[in-house]
Amino acid sequence: MEIEWANPQRLIDLYVHFSDEDKSTFRHLLGQCLTAEQFLLVLDALPLIEQERAVRMLDQGIIHVAMPQLILAAIRKAREHPKAEEVELARMVEKEVAEYLRDTTELVKAEVKKARDRKSNPETIKRNVEICDKRKSNSRKWTYGRLAKEYKIARQTVVRIVSEEAKWRRLAAQL
Repeated sequence: MEIEWANPQRLIDLYVHFSDEDKSTFRHLLGQCLTAEQFLLVLDALPLIEQERAVRMLDQGIIHVAMPQLILAAIRKAREHPKAEEVELARMVEKEVAEYLRDTTELVKAEVKKARDRKSNPETIKRNVEICDKRKSNSRKWTYGRLAKEYKIARQTVVRIVSEEAKWRRLAAQL
């Protein structure tokens, strides 16, 4: 069975006919594979009114996170230093909030790194080594397209697997 790849317009046509639950699932899956830069490109492609709404919604999210921290920091510093001048209090609060944001950023970076550095499935490692072996044994017989069809994966995936052969062999040796 040959897969018919959808072009962007066909994909939009299909999306319009999805149930609400399927649309939600699709958006979730799309969000999982977008980079921050790609998200900004999507945001940039929105009509101006929708861009403004999206930015306002993002601002509200940031305010929801940062504002309570600012208020708490200001209250703590005012209690700790009741005779401090406004400028001095503002400087202390700014320093504390900067530390909070730095800690939050480090936490997010650690979570992203953990997700990025996930372990490959042993079955996937074995399959990828097998693909590399077949390609190496007879590249005329085992073209990228034929390997893709054999393993029911995209041709680009086969190209990537073969280009990362050393990685897959190293991972296989660790099994």
